[in-house]
Amino acid sequence: MTMFLVTPAQKVGDDASTYVSAGVWNVGGQRCMIVDFNAYGRTHEEAYEIAAAWQSALEMETTQTILRKAGIAVWLNGSIADMSELLQTGYEGRAKIEVQFGIAANVTEDRGAIETAQADGTMTTDQGKVVQI
Repeated sequence: MTMFLVTPAQKVGDDASTYVSAGVWNVGGQRCMIVDFNAYGRTHEEAYEIAAAWQSALEMETTQTILRKAGIAVWLNGSIADMSELLQTGYEGRAKIEVQFGIAANVTEDRGAIETAQADGTMTTDQGKVVQI
């Protein structure tokens, strides 16, 4: 098996900014990672069986748990393509499966906080009281 990272981190939707504490925000969102897995065998049947085993393994709960701990989700476990037939290379067995993974990209940003502000004039409170500043 080999793998080819087709799309390492395609942005999905809009990122969100979440307030954490004074001046600190968490900024991030979802990313899509597309990986082509290529299986090789002595025959195209053998290559297909290897790809099918990998496709099934990605659906297993233990695999899903390991990926979740790493912050990865299997979004789309694609179909298996018989590359030997598509490329008309009967002398080697090759199969390919394209898988979309979901990953989260989050960073913390310190935007700073306003410590003090000076004002000159009047202000009206919620109760309608005018206060001299």
